[in-house]
Amino acid sequence: MNDETRDTQNIDALRDIVGASGLRDDANSVEIEDVIANGFRDVTADDWARLPEDLTERLDDYLYGRGRA
Repeated sequence: MNDETRDTQNIDALRDIVGASGLRDDANSVEIEDVIANGFRDVTADDWARLPEDLTERLDDYLYGRGRA
C-alpha cells in the first residue's frame, strides 16, 4: 500500500468517525480543540472527581482489565 492510498483510507476513516462535515478545508472549519471541548462539555466536576487519581499512569489497566504489574 502506498502513502497516498493510506492517506485516503485514513481520511475516510476519520470521516466515518466525525462525519464528513467535520473534515473541511475551508475557513469555516472547526478547530480540533473545539471538537474535543464539545465532547466534554457535559462532564460535571463530580464526574471528573470520580476518576481514579492514577488514571493516566494505569490507563491500560483500566481499559483492558490488566492487573497491576
